[in-house]
Amino acid sequence: MRGVVLLAAFVAVLIGPRLSADRVTETLGSAVVLIAGLVLAQLTAPLQPISGAFDNLVVLFALPTSMLASFRALLRQPHTGGVRLTLMSSLCTLVASGRVQQGLTFPIAAFAFIVFALVALRTEDVSRAPLAHFSRFHAAVLLAGFSLGVGLAVGMSFTLPKLYEAVVERLSARWARSRAGFSDSMELGSLAGLEHSERVVVRVRGKAPSLIRGMTWDSYNGRRWEAEATNEPREVVETPVTKLNAEVELEFSSLPDRYFVPLGANDITTSTGVVERDVYGNLWVSPGFFSKRLWFDKGNVAPPRAPSAVDLTVPNYLQPTLDSVLRSWGVSRSDPPNTRVEMIKSRLLSDYVYSTNFERNASREPIIDFLLRNKEGHCEYFASAFTLLARRAEVPARLIGGYRVVEQSPFGYAIVRERHAHAWSEIWLGERWETMDPTPVDSRAAVQLTEQTGWFPALLDGVRTTWEIADDWLARRTGFEMAMALVVLGFGWLLLRLVRGRKKRSVLSEDKTMPELAMLLKELRNHGITLDVGDTFATIRAKADQSKLTEQQTGSLKSVLNEYEGFAYGGLGDASSIRARLSTLGSQLREAR
Repeated sequence: MRGVVLLAAFVAVLIGPRLSADRVTETLGSAVVLIAGLVLAQLTAPLQPISGAFDNLVVLFALPTSMLASFRALLRQPHTGGVRLTLMSSLCTLVASGRVQQGLTFPIAAFAFIVFALVALRTEDVSRAPLAHFSRFHAAVLLAGFSLGVGLAVGMSFTLPKLYEAVVERLSARWARSRAGFSDSMELGSLAGLEHSERVVVRVRGKAPSLIRGMTWDSYNGRRWEAEATNEPREVVETPVTKLNAEVELEFSSLPDRYFVPLGANDITTSTGVVERDVYGNLWVSPGFFSKRLWFDKGNVAPPRAPSAVDLTVPNYLQPTLDSVLRSWGVSRSDPPNTRVEMIKSRLLSDYVYSTNFERNASREPIIDFLLRNKEGHCEYFASAFTLLARRAEVPARLIGGYRVVEQSPFGYAIVRERHAHAWSEIWLGERWETMDPTPVDSRAAVQLTEQTGWFPALLDGVRTTWEIADDWLARRTGFEMAMALVVLGFGWLLLRLVRGRKKRSVLSEDKTMPELAMLLKELRNHGITLDVGDTFATIRAKADQSKLTEQQTGSLKSVLNEYEGFAYGGLGDASSIRARLSTLGSQLREAR
């Protein structure tokens, strides 16, 4: 591919601007070149990314733009965009190629491009004064600007990478802190750090569940819960990629390592078609197959792994205390399992207070302190105490981490934020796992049954989710489709310029069509001819008769203005000849000064 780009550029430079084409031919030729470059890029793009080489996306964008620039370099006088469009096409190629690390090659090429681009722009703009006419002040200003630009470029080349690393490190640290509760282990209190975060985690459409789970912990080691089966292999599940009439749709706002779905989610569908499932029934992102959207139905589903010995295990030092609490609450192992857990849940809801502002003696075991002394805490303490008490009552139980779905947007979907992080329990009643949330509802605290999003935050989130939908659609487009869309847009723009140019041929704009005229008018002002807004060519000719111009200069001015009027408003004469006369007269007036 690089050979094609270099060969096309070399041939264009070698031949030079020798082709003449009208607007229609130029537009059609540009379209043909773009499409040919796109097809060639599709045929030569690598199927797999190669380290240090051009990837598929780079090829699809760089090759068409480079071939367009080469084609325009062959034109003697491009009608659309001039040298600016040619340079812009080259710049697109240069920027796309900058994604590939090639040592000093790219910086040198970029510097050379900027220098030659500035020279080309100056050469095209004939209304600019020659460099010989620049004063020392102009030269000093240019030198100062060049020195400032070089200094900023060099300074940023050293500071921006370090700043980037610092920002990424800080964001990564914040990301890690904000998700401390959803790792393979959880210390009591880690979820409480999310209580003030308004960051949106997921949006739920359809029949929203009350709880969505993402992590399971089954081993308690004192202050810390861990997942016993962390190292067991996950099942890779292939799913459909589209889902019609799904009961629930989840839209994840960022790239998580796991999906949050309720217990019993059935008929899972992801836009990438792949998901991983662990032995607890939690869904994980398969590497390289993150899906921003996930659909599911509620219904009968194969339950997660049946309880094992760990789901009844309680540390030895806790057993006497837990047994004593169960006896005082009247919980008997002879009662049916559902009766035992309902009695435990009822006492936790009635005798204990939800709070995030409390102090706990660090020297005491937190669960014992919560049950016997300081009877207040947040969801982690309620769920942990319930899980351990249920185990001592011979009911298999485990701790679950996830989110409550309580906030409803006025636009008809639920919003789950980081502050909705929650912990609860799941118990095994002989055939399946069932959800049990022993945390009391507190309208003054973070745990509430329902919330309503304010109109302004809802409007902002509506804009975000609209962009997420568009971004999700764009993410499913291939590089060839994206490049083809750009080619169509580029051709449409050229076609529009062609149509507009044909419509305006009889009323050409003076300053845009022939910059030499602007240079001439500027020189007339320098010779004392005052030009006002709205002056016609007849007015300019009349002012010239009363000026200090020589008779020959006045005659030449009237003659070239007559020719320009005939071309601009009647389509008469040759444009290149008129431009040459305008430029010559302007230069003569400048030299006469």
